[in-house]
Amino acid sequence: MTTQRITQALARIDQAAARLENAAHNRSGIAGAPSQDSVLAEKYETLRSDVASTLGDLDRLIEGLEK
Repeated sequence: MTTQRITQALARIDQAAARLENAAHNRSGIAGAPSQDSVLAEKYETLRSDVASTLGDLDRLIEGLEK
């Protein structure tokens, strides 16, 4: 996997995270929607943690390739 492809993959992950944050924020402003959906919040935090872990793995792989 080239550095360019890795960079593109990371950019897509960042864009997806931003879309999730926007959707969660917009949902809380909808009339009649619960102000705090604990199930959604838990899933979001799990996803955020998984992505952070995966990014860490990618960083370590990239460092290994650069050596």
